[in-house]
Amino acid sequence: MVDFTQLAQVLDARADAGETVSFWLRDDDAISETPELQRLASWGQRAETDILLAVIPSRADETLAEYVHEKDLLVPCMHGWAHKNHAPPDEKKMELGAHRRLAEVLDELRTARARLDELFSGNVLDVLVPPWNRIAPDVVAELPALGFVGLSTFANQYENKAATGFTIANTHVDVIDWKGTRGCREHTDIVTDLCREAAVRQHIGLLTHHLVHDESVWAFLDDVADFINTHTAARWMSPRKLF
Repeated sequence: MVDFTQLAQVLDARADAGETVSFWLRDDDAISETPELQRLASWGQRAETDILLAVIPSRADETLAEYVHEKDLLVPCMHGWAHKNHAPPDEKKMELGAHRRLAEVLDELRTARARLDELFSGNVLDVLVPPWNRIAPDVVAELPALGFVGLSTFANQYENKAATGFTIANTHVDVIDWKGTRGCREHTDIVTDLCREAAVRQHIGLLTHHLVHDESVWAFLDDVADFINTHTAARWMSPRKLF
């Protein structure tokens, strides 16, 4: 069992101040119905929360569309177009960077949006999740005109630069050790991150990638769901309400 004592103390302090903290979950790289996606949906049912599902449009198939149609708690949104890197080898990976003409990037996003509308019969949350959580400022500036209502990256990128009627809600805590084992991070480290964010934020986004979860990730998610559902100052928030 994960020890949430420290997080409980932080939330107790928020409760004493008459405040609550909401948690929400974004899961990236969805392309098909898989056993891992089924397990994620089962977790959502256990946690009694919706999940923002970032779908890769160029690779998504009908099995994903049919499964999402059956599972209302899976809220599809756009994860770039192909999750393809266009940056040179000496730069961090980006699909939506300044490495191509802006018009080309925007046309690609229009194609991606049309593909998702076709797959999910228009039942898509018009939120963009950039691959690798990176996006050029010039692209961000054009998103409202393309019909997007929100953007989600990681940490505090662009959080103070949202246009009127446009919401930026980032994830803040990643459960995967991408630079090390590529499995679950140490549970104590994830809890430490949650404590840091819970002390200063009202909404905290958890970032997951169902296709690469090991058993330690699933165990953590089960425990954090139980904790959030039992603490008086914590609650889950649907991405439909967040954006």
